[in-house]
Amino acid sequence: MKPNFHNQSKKEEKKDVQLKKEERGNLDTSQLKEALKKAIETGNITQQTVEKCKDFAERYKNITTSQLRLFFGELRRLEMKGLKDNKDNKSSFALLKAKLAYSAAKSKSDKKKGKIMHNFYLDMEEILNAVGGDDDKFSNFMKIIEAIVAYHKYFEAFNSKESINEESTND
Repeated sequence: MKPNFHNQSKKEEKKDVQLKKEERGNLDTSQLKEALKKAIETGNITQQTVEKCKDFAERYKNITTSQLRLFFGELRRLEMKGLKDNKDNKSSFALLKAKLAYSAAKSKSDKKKGKIMHNFYLDMEEILNAVGGDDDKFSNFMKIIEAIVAYHKYFEAFNSKESINEESTND
């Protein structure tokens, strides 16, 4: 009897899916950050940049939506006021890193979430440093963060549906 390589068992399929997830989870964070910082610097947001946003969101899919929305809300407030020639808003922009650090520290009681938030803080700090107080870079950053928030929401929804589907197939 010939082995049938085209019909994988469900167990093998799950194993392949898990390996692919692990590969995506092992993406080099520095490559992601560099690609995002380059897009912020140049304003050239391509399909590849959007894919990097997707990878970034997947890496941090376990951050709660409320944590991400609080950060995004602060960014939106600054965007509405504008950074240009506004000392208060430039100060508020500089304080974003401190607010992220505080959020990471609050998450520390949960070891896994604390580590994820800590890494998110470190990555965002580096990206925010690339933005500086420049209006054009900030505008480019907002486009990127919008994509990250959108993909984060996708992964949140997908993960909960995936777990429901896994439960129903295990019955």
